[in-house]
Amino acid sequence: MQESARMLYQSVFLDFDGVLVESAAIKAKAFQALYREYGPDVVARVATHHKANEGISRLVKIRHCHQAFLGIALSDRELAELGETYTAQVEDRVATCDDVAGARDFLESHHRDIPLFVVSGTPEDEVRRIAERRKITGYFVEVRGSPLGKEDILRDLLDRHGLM
Repeated sequence: MQESARMLYQSVFLDFDGVLVESAAIKAKAFQALYREYGPDVVARVATHHKANEGISRLVKIRHCHQAFLGIALSDRELAELGETYTAQVEDRVATCDDVAGARDFLESHHRDIPLFVVSGTPEDEVRRIAERRKITGYFVEVRGSPLGKEDILRDLLDRHGLM
């Protein structure tokens, strides 16, 4: 990176899905699969909600979809089970899907010059496992995910790393 660019940026915060890896379609299909038994109308409504709320925790979306589209208030245990079902459907696929074009080149070119961070709506332990499997953790100062929302993660990272 040129010296002028280093002076412009203290750090770069990157989402994971759709920014680093081509996982959006994988996750959309898995989200829809959770609701297939409820019929095509519910699946269509869920798909629309999922697309409009990419980057938000899957648990928040699942709770909303069950309540709004099915009239079901999930217990924490039921929500956790649905989250685990979703994880089982996506983790291996996301760990092995294609990189977003140019993403790895960007990481390789800039990780030594500027602190890079992942801020994702994916559960933190899962996004860290996937990053490790993809052999990209070394590019980042930290890889972060839910249950905290992105704004809270960003606030924490800015504070702890003395960034403005």
